[in-house]
Amino acid sequence: MAPQVDHARLKLDFKDDASRAMASAAVCAAAREGDAELLHLLLRSTCSDDLPVDSMGESAWETPLMIAARHGHSQCLRTLLDFGADCGAQGEDGKRAFYLAAFEGHLHCLFTLFAAGAEVDACDAHGFRAVHAAALNGHCMCLEALVGMGADVNAAIHDGKSLSLSFSLSLSLSLSLSLSLSLSRSISLSLSLSISISSYL
Repeated sequence: MAPQVDHARLKLDFKDDASRAMASAAVCAAAREGDAELLHLLLRSTCSDDLPVDSMGESAWETPLMIAARHGHSQCLRTLLDFGADCGAQGEDGKRAFYLAAFEGHLHCLFTLFAAGAEVDACDAHGFRAVHAAALNGHCMCLEALVGMGADVNAAIHDGKSLSLSFSLSLSLSLSLSLSLSLSRSISLSLSLSISISSYL
């Protein structure tokens, strides 16, 4: 039988690099698996000025908040935010937790991050925004939510390279498939995005 852990008395002390790496790995694993209770315990026991929550990523480009957003765990997002996680932190290519939630289609995570002050139209290093990520992957409910949050559907992508026609069509088709939007609004959004992107072809 596994030993019982007294969560109220558990206090972890990580003073060297190896033990801090172990703490970070545990936090990231809890965020990935969606175990908000364990995540809270770990953060309460380890998070400090010397070991802030945003420094606990598995790599230099993915914080625990990004991991939770990518895997769709909104309760873990709230826990991380309560411990000071920065929803504006940028990872690989400038991507943020809000973008990752949109890319994966996690609607509740979008609302959680938006309520915490996430920037709706933040760009990654190539000019991609959450609205592009949701449209590209056909996440229509996320797309409608982003529009309601004030996302700029006319935002252009500017990575200095030509975009493929198939990408532009993918965005417009994803928008037109949104059953929750009215027909005229869906067409308007579709045209706005495809025109803005096509101008860079």
